[in-house]
Amino acid sequence: MGDSLPGHFRIPVSSGIQNSFRNNIKGLDAYSRHKKLINDYYLYYNGTKEKFKKEEKVQTEYDILKKEFKFIRTEKDNDDSTWEKRIAKKYYDKLYKEYCLANLKYYKEYKIALRWRIERELISGKGQFICGNVDCSETENLHSWEVNFAYKEDNEKKML
Repeated sequence: MGDSLPGHFRIPVSSGIQNSFRNNIKGLDAYSRHKKLINDYYLYYNGTKEKFKKEEKVQTEYDILKKEFKFIRTEKDNDDSTWEKRIAKKYYDKLYKEYCLANLKYYKEYKIALRWRIERELISGKGQFICGNVDCSETENLHSWEVNFAYKEDNEKKML
């Protein structure tokens, strides 16, 4: 009945085209979908490609964390002068720093990666009741070790 109203019409389109269109924008958030539709409008209806410009590389929170994260923060690192530093501090404050997890993938090259646990790992007991190696799930004959180590961060060697 809604199709018979004046001014409303339906264009017959094959279901394959509808599905490909739907799948193309289905996974986008509202802003990304809006940008895509506006860009398509300029590209196809105005006939000008000059208005269609690539967006500059957007800096994600993951990019910010890779740049600003400190394994062990000092008072100097707790400077809240920029938004990026506040994000890194907020993430650091969410970590559980009683036990570290180790990635021993490159142990033959004398390289061991350590990281703090996240909430899911804390709840499961990873690093405390389950082996602290990232790729191990052993629960028997575990020992806790306090390890002195040195690491490099911001081209500066740090020791603990």
